[in-house]
Amino acid sequence: MEWAVRVVKKYGDIGLVFLIALFSRSLMLFFYPYVQWDAAVYLLNAQYFLGGGGYFEEFRPPLLAALISVVFGGFGVNESLARIIPVLFSALFITLVYVVSKEWFGKKVGLFATVLTLFNPYHFEWSPRFYTGIMSSALAMLGVLFLRRGLFAKTKNTALAFIFAALAALARYVYLALLPLFVFVQFVSHKPWTKKGLKKSLSDTRIYSSIMLWILIMSPWLIFNAVEYGNMFHSFERGHAIIAGNEYDTEVTYYVMYGVVMFSLLYGIGLFAIPYVLGVFLLVLLSSVVTLKQPVLKKLVKRYKNQAWVLLILSGYFIGYVVYFHAVLRHKEIRYLWPLFFPIVIMGSILLRDVSEWFSQIRFSYWLIGLSVVCGLILFSTFVPRMAGLQAMCGMEPIVEASHFVGEQGGAVMSPFWPLVAYYGDITETWWMSWEHEFDSDIRLKNISFVFGTSQVIEPDYVRNQSFFDARDYLHKVATFSDTCQTVWVYRVA
Repeated sequence: MEWAVRVVKKYGDIGLVFLIALFSRSLMLFFYPYVQWDAAVYLLNAQYFLGGGGYFEEFRPPLLAALISVVFGGFGVNESLARIIPVLFSALFITLVYVVSKEWFGKKVGLFATVLTLFNPYHFEWSPRFYTGIMSSALAMLGVLFLRRGLFAKTKNTALAFIFAALAALARYVYLALLPLFVFVQFVSHKPWTKKGLKKSLSDTRIYSSIMLWILIMSPWLIFNAVEYGNMFHSFERGHAIIAGNEYDTEVTYYVMYGVVMFSLLYGIGLFAIPYVLGVFLLVLLSSVVTLKQPVLKKLVKRYKNQAWVLLILSGYFIGYVVYFHAVLRHKEIRYLWPLFFPIVIMGSILLRDVSEWFSQIRFSYWLIGLSVVCGLILFSTFVPRMAGLQAMCGMEPIVEASHFVGEQGGAVMSPFWPLVAYYGDITETWWMSWEHEFDSDIRLKNISFVFGTSQVIEPDYVRNQSFFDARDYLHKVATFSDTCQTVWVYRVA
């Protein structure tokens, strides 16, 4: 019994956070009767890995599909059962927010960060979906956690950090950047600006073995690409070309506005937290050459003296990703901001902790946590209709019914939601809508049998124009499916 007591004392808070997170995110399993867009792609890719189906998007990272294929292989193609994968990673994400925040900056920051994440409405909404944002971020946080632990350990063993960095990259390619970042951090840990430190950095075989371990984890995917496409980097190159070369450049106002929605009003504090964290870092540097007399500033320097570089990396990573996101990714979606979630929540929690301690009543900080919970619940309530399927799933039923319809008929399909048609219609040959000037020629060139029109697609514009299809003699409307949100027209090609 003594060992059990020791385990509870040491890991009881972590276990409690995980159980609360798992319970709250498991509730989301009841709110999504259909899969959406990229989720359908990962499910189809999972079937492809099992040797079934011919639909496969090679520019998708493989890890999520591979995990789903394990469930499919063991229990059959069971979409509902496979949803436990994203839910588990969502619970792990929240738990890691607590663990990393607590280890770096103390229990109070960990509590703030956990509450802000636990009640974030967007995290709730995305937790049961077959998407890679939360999953890859959780793996990246594991890498960061074990990198810090490894560097502070006597053996300085960072193998686990590089294993999780590789897995994060196999879940979402943006985390390929972790490799040079981790190598840099491990290199500078020996203080290479000194002659002795530089010699130690260059002779540290652990750095080279960690890089080789990362490559070893990546190698099955590299070999797959080399065998299938004759280029081991094919998937990475195709993914970057598609995301960076999209013909439509998303307006900046889109991701600025929806970024606020994603992080919720609780993260408005992040607007102040980023300059605050940078300011603290500069203050620590200033304290090395100037004597600070103000008690508040001296307290800040004392608290963050050994954590200054962590603050710089957090804020630098945030700024660097924002620049990359804005300058490189022409096609921007709110879910692409997931890599910013952790740095925002931890910097915001640092600011909340420090502000709360400036008040004479220490218990004010716990009132602040309570207020965060209340605000989170209020914001969460605004997402209830979406989670209940009144908005998030509205419009899906016509797509599913139309997909079943053409699936029974057979033939190639051109539609604005081709992964969903492929998944629900069990069709191996689906095409995205051609641009308007190429539409007529592509219908013949690709031997299309059915074309979808819909009332709720942003691009290309002509897809919403029913008269565009009716004006063509070779197209004949054979079915219409609709609900309160969307109408889908199915045309047969004569």
